[in-house]
Amino acid sequence: MFLLFAMVIAALLLWYALEVFLLAFAGVLLAVFLHSLATFVCQYTGLGRRWSLLLVVICLLSIFGTALWFLAPNVAVQVDNLMETLPRAVEKLQQNVESYEWGRRVMEGLPKTGEMMPSGSRIFSTATGYLSSTAEWLSRLVIVLFVGLFLALEPKTYLKGVIHLIPMDKRERAREVFEQVGDDLQWWLIGKITEMIFIGLLTWAGLWFLGVPLALTLGILAALLIFIPNIGPLLALVPAALLALLESPATALYVIGFFTAIQTLESYVLTPLVQKKAVSLPPGLTIMVQVLMGVIGGGIGLILATPLLVVAVRATRMLYVEDVLGDETLNDPT
Repeated sequence: MFLLFAMVIAALLLWYALEVFLLAFAGVLLAVFLHSLATFVCQYTGLGRRWSLLLVVICLLSIFGTALWFLAPNVAVQVDNLMETLPRAVEKLQQNVESYEWGRRVMEGLPKTGEMMPSGSRIFSTATGYLSSTAEWLSRLVIVLFVGLFLALEPKTYLKGVIHLIPMDKRERAREVFEQVGDDLQWWLIGKITEMIFIGLLTWAGLWFLGVPLALTLGILAALLIFIPNIGPLLALVPAALLALLESPATALYVIGFFTAIQTLESYVLTPLVQKKAVSLPPGLTIMVQVLMGVIGGGIGLILATPLLVVAVRATRMLYVEDVLGDETLNDPT
């Protein structure tokens, strides 16, 4: 009875503190990433762990600053052009659809493009909302950065503290689970970052070859959205196809075919290749968890849904399937 009561209380606390939990988990992901790089530097340079972490942070800041210096002005201009061009692309899509009888019937029930844009009386409130949302996301980013940095600086201290909350006879097994979950997250991040770089460059080159405007910005957008499996590539396709439609319907079809080829390559070649050492995630289960986390956690829940599933699958395999059911025959790539 007490255990059931404790589980209910824990569930309620998790529900009301969901955003705090998600930000903490994002910090853990960042810590795993920094810890992996620092360990690599430590092994190949002989530097101490703290010095290795400092070198990693300096290198990452240098890379980010250099990219910002060279790419930010061009990307900023392209983003402005994208925001100005997309409404025209949507209007052209509506015109093409309305050229058919079935299209006119569908469009009659949808609001016009002008009705979806903010009127003059709503511009101030809309701008205020955007500024508030931006400030909120920046504050979240600062929290994640500090949490990730402190966790990466002293990972054993925090792990030891959590282990001490577990009964003595279960601590060794708990340590094994934490280490395996850390390895899974590490390999998942390595694979995902590799995919982001490859898909971003490929998208930029392909859209540039097809003559689609703003190819650089669309490539960066595609790279970032790859972090969200299944849903991200579809979100990246929409602005690319709309901008291609301004060139010609044939160009839009080429872009759709190009993104389909990229998604096929990513799903059946790249992901299995780079995620060999990570836990295997069933696509159907991944989509369901993404929808669930998107509903209860918003944008940050959708972004973190897949790594959360990585943790849940590994913990379920080790703590329930192996320890409770005694089944150690489950097929596992690791």
